[in-house]
Amino acid sequence: MTPGTRPVRADVPDYDVRTATDADLPELARMRIALRDFLGECSPGIWELSDEKAAHLADFYADIIRKDTARVFVAADPAGRPVAMLMVRILENANI
Repeated sequence: MTPGTRPVRADVPDYDVRTATDADLPELARMRIALRDFLGECSPGIWELSDEKAAHLADFYADIIRKDTARVFVAADPAGRPVAMLMVRILENANI
């Protein structure tokens, strides 16, 4: 394999990684709730998310994607539906 390339498998769909938009908000909330439901059984104290907070997740992510101090990225399937997300905080440090 040539350096910098990856093998392509026909049975694995291509995913597009992009910055999240307002159109992704319902899917971001859905994925966070699914994460809570799956991992909450393993470590309830870490993944705890009340139903009340879950109801406002779209607003939470809307605030995040509008800030200059954070970014939310999604991996979207070929139909454009987000299937994974990544949230990062941007830190400014003059020493770096």
